[in-house]
Amino acid sequence: MTSNNDSRRLGKFRGYRESITVKPITSLQRKIGIWVCGLILGFVLSQTHAYCAAAGDRIISAITNPPQPQPTPTQVGLDFELSQIPLPKPVETASNSPQANQPTHQREFRGVWVASVVNIDWPSASNLSVAQQKFELLAILNRMQELNLNALVLQIRPTGDAFYQSQLEPWSTWLTGRQGEAPNPFYDPLQFAIEESHKRNIELHAWFNPYRARMGSERGPFAPNHMAAVYPQYAYRYGDLIWMDPGAKEVQDRTYNVIMDVVRRYDIDAVHLDDYFYPYPKPGIAFPDGQTYNAYRAAGGNLSLADWRRNNVNQMIFRLYQGIKEIKPYVKFGISPFGIYRPGKAPGIVGMDQYEAIFADVKLWMDRGWLDYLSPQLYWRIDPPQQSYPVLLDWWVRNNPFQRHIYRGKLSESIG
Repeated sequence: MTSNNDSRRLGKFRGYRESITVKPITSLQRKIGIWVCGLILGFVLSQTHAYCAAAGDRIISAITNPPQPQPTPTQVGLDFELSQIPLPKPVETASNSPQANQPTHQREFRGVWVASVVNIDWPSASNLSVAQQKFELLAILNRMQELNLNALVLQIRPTGDAFYQSQLEPWSTWLTGRQGEAPNPFYDPLQFAIEESHKRNIELHAWFNPYRARMGSERGPFAPNHMAAVYPQYAYRYGDLIWMDPGAKEVQDRTYNVIMDVVRRYDIDAVHLDDYFYPYPKPGIAFPDGQTYNAYRAAGGNLSLADWRRNNVNQMIFRLYQGIKEIKPYVKFGISPFGIYRPGKAPGIVGMDQYEAIFADVKLWMDRGWLDYLSPQLYWRIDPPQQSYPVLLDWWVRNNPFQRHIYRGKLSESIG
């Protein structure tokens, strides 16, 4: 049944329809229509011809000049030596142009390092309650959200210990005050941090220290499953530190297995290492890895001590990159090295030579594409010529053949 309004609208429409008169087409109108159709058909045919010609040119060009494959990270065995690693062909880009530092992206990495060692950033003390620990971490995340920051680099393995539930390593002294003691009431700080970060669209980069076993300020015995207790023959006192031997296969395997365990079990966005591989040199104190090096030479190795140490670190970097990509290709692998690769490599730069002092050949890792991002620690001002922030940044950007992300690590004000 229709309403009165519907009936009125229907009657009005019928009136309009009956008033329309269709007139016959004249000869002139017919000629104009044919002429317009001819113009449209001619235009379409001409464009089709041009498109086909261009397509043919592209096919011929593809046959005569096939595209060159982009380099992929070099795949090598774990017992490689430096001379056995072929250099890949660099990517041809505009990275060597003066405009290389100009942003061409629409998204930025705005991250924060949150150190747990010695309770630098979080937690602020090792005797806080679980509620206080959560409150402090949420305060950091909320402040990050206010500042529009988008990545939390959280230190979860500061000295061979864990800020997460692990079957491999003990709970951290810096979390509960006693190595091996779990939070009470129980919670998993890493899982909590991941969930709260992701709620705020903040990435969680899990930060590991691969070989440091103890800081000078730590007290008390090692937990039975700490790496220094499991492998005491490779735990060396170096000044006020205890450092594991990066040349020992057992130590390499321990570090690798610990990191891969986290990659498998947690929804992290990245694995992050900082600048600590071999310890920073202390004047007059030699790193006591002579027994391990002599065993390498006795087994037929011929690298010098310095090259052997660098090779130990190279093996670990490659192994981690390969292992992460095999399990979760979307998880990034990043390193934050000391800001100077080698003195003089960037014009006028002087300072510690990390290649010789801590045996980190960062340029090699970049040359072979073993990283997803690099965040060199550029803790210097612009003006001093010997350690100039823009000069060093430009050098890192230019020496990036795989065009990995370069995130400028720079000391800033606290976000707390």
